[in-house]
Amino acid sequence: MECRSSNYTYRRVPRLLVLTILLGLLSYCLGVPLVSSQGLFLRSAYSPGELPFDPKSPRWEKTSPIVVPLSGQVISSPAHPKLSIESLTVRSLHNGKDIVFLVEWDDPTKNDRLTAGTFRDGVALAFPLNDALPFFCMGQAGNYVNIWHWKADWQADIDRHKLDERDDGVPRPRTLELRPRRVSSVEDLLG
Repeated sequence: MECRSSNYTYRRVPRLLVLTILLGLLSYCLGVPLVSSQGLFLRSAYSPGELPFDPKSPRWEKTSPIVVPLSGQVISSPAHPKLSIESLTVRSLHNGKDIVFLVEWDDPTKNDRLTAGTFRDGVALAFPLNDALPFFCMGQAGNYVNIWHWKADWQADIDRHKLDERDDGVPRPRTLELRPRRVSSVEDLLG
């Protein structure tokens, strides 16, 4: 009886192995990542002189991009477990003193206003402030991160105020404004 059971197990193992390989190949063909916990590393390319702030600058083409896969947002209301943006493409340049990042994504909608029930377009980069790797959601006690959070509505404010300037750069007389004039579309946070 034991021999038969052992024989049955040996015949079953190759079938399970073949089935596992076939499922893996099918998943790969359908675009399902087999391993999603791999580390991503971005190498910032050296670029002497002033760094570009124009996303159309040809200097960005000289850098190697990385593609960062995203997951659905289920932490705060309203939850969005289904992705509208599947990945980001990130590039970086530095001149030995300063660093810049170009983060791009395909988005059919422009969300540059705060409205109830929707999120504005935005992206955040977090940098650990010590050698230990912090929790990926805004750091943790003892392992803090510096967060650079770009906000589309802040960028829209800056762009709108640029239109208020005359050709010589002098601002037109201001009317009553409820929003402050922003100098940056990036909020600098500690998490």
